[in-house]
Amino acid sequence: MSDYRKTSFVAASLIAPSAPPTSERGVIRWLRENLFNGFTNSLFTLISIAAILLLMLPVVDWAFFKGVWNATSFEECRQIVIAVHGEAAHGACWAFLNDRLELLVFGFYPPDLYWRPIVAFILLLVALAPILINRLPRRLLWFSAIYPFVGYALIWGSPSRQTKI
Repeated sequence: MSDYRKTSFVAASLIAPSAPPTSERGVIRWLRENLFNGFTNSLFTLISIAAILLLMLPVVDWAFFKGVWNATSFEECRQIVIAVHGEAAHGACWAFLNDRLELLVFGFYPPDLYWRPIVAFILLLVALAPILINRLPRRLLWFSAIYPFVGYALIWGSPSRQTKI
């Protein structure tokens, strides 16, 4: 009898599954399927990346590389930019963020009533929670339904407290 009849071709145990190739999983797979799945799609993707870079590089240069982070006035910001980068250069003046943070956050809301928009924002997060998080009980949706009225009352206040501008 020949030797080939004694050899078994059936595995005695299961072989553990191996991971798919890197080109068929994760980010690479997503890129291949969504951005580079054909010539025109690849061309549009590359053109879009080039356009984004061409638009964003000057903004990044203005905001970060030529920006001034510590100055006390606009004139001082301008003088620093001119001294460092030349007469024709422009740069962001980030020192104003620290000076005008209150105005950026609250606008022209009266300072003694800042608690109202703060509470309205916190309650907005509470009202969004049962909508965005499935694990929370559905009975909390009642607050989401009444929040627009609560938020309006908090921001605008009672009619007797409203002042004419």
